[in-house]
Amino acid sequence: LARSEDMVNWEKIGKILENGEPGAWDEFNAAGYIVRDHKWGEIPTPHIMKDGRYAMTYLASDTAGYEAGIKRAGVAFSDKIFNDDGSVAQWTRHPDPVLDAHDGAYPYEKGTIWKLQAIWDDETQKYYGFYNAATGPEVMCGAVSDDLINWERMDTNPLLTVDSAPDGAAWGASHNADADVVKIGDYWVMFYFTSSPGGIIDSFAVSQDLIHWQKSYIPLLTRNGSYSSTYAHKPCVVKKNGVVYHYYNAVGSAGRLIAVDTS
Repeated sequence: LARSEDMVNWEKIGKILENGEPGAWDEFNAAGYIVRDHKWGEIPTPHIMKDGRYAMTYLASDTAGYEAGIKRAGVAFSDKIFNDDGSVAQWTRHPDPVLDAHDGAYPYEKGTIWKLQAIWDDETQKYYGFYNAATGPEVMCGAVSDDLINWERMDTNPLLTVDSAPDGAAWGASHNADADVVKIGDYWVMFYFTSSPGGIIDSFAVSQDLIHWQKSYIPLLTRNGSYSSTYAHKPCVVKKNGVVYHYYNAVGSAGRLIAVDTS
């Protein structure tokens, strides 16, 4: 967890999710995504479940190394964000994966589940999860849940895959990945990263029902000649005091880091 007073300068304050036990399905690479309530124009706040707990979906693997091994999605819970002494609380993992592609039942997943982002929809009283699956290309998929543990995949999967823009340019040939979904007016907006004519960058798609999505084919970032020369991707987008902050993973001359663009 990190904190900031100005949305730009961030202070790391502690680890909140440990890796699983040795030999477990989530022994390595526990990458967490706190479930948030998001009203556009305000800072997102951690979602509180009906039982009073906070929740975090996470990506894990069973093999050491960056993007190595079998990838699955899990979920962890906590009664609080901070302890009474101000230290960060540790989250408790559900023991089993909540999305696992290794039963072969869904060919479009090709045995791999990447990031799962979950949001609560007040209208349907359900959680909607968006996850990228497979390789070559990674495709965006959806699932629905009542409790963040038991998920039913959408019949419309994959929601986003390789296609062509109106000008004929290919979008999504290698990636349609890492959804960050918010509601803006009457539309759900899915920020995600994709392969585009401008390289691996962030774009967005829109929906009115969380099930059927239309790509915009609009690049939201451009790669620069230094810290994002390779990739400018993996979005997290919020709006505060009239400013849109677009955080992303930049890869280039400085390795992997978090950067921000504003609008």
